[in-house]
Amino acid sequence: MGGPQLYVEKYGHPRLRQRHIGFPIGIRERDEWMLCMTRAMQDTEVEPALQQELTQAFFKTADFMRNQPD
Repeated sequence: MGGPQLYVEKYGHPRLRQRHIGFPIGIRERDEWMLCMTRAMQDTEVEPALQQELTQAFFKTADFMRNQPD
């Protein structure tokens, strides 16, 4: 999201897609994960503007993780 690369500097690239390739991830799984993230942001009372920004970023990542045709 444009912030400092602290995680990458300390641990290396997270390789999310590679780590999840063994799990079938389609549209349904993406949408269920997004629902969990949305609920978590609501439960922790994330400010609406930040929630909107995070939702867009999370969706891009979640959609990138898909490895099943739907």
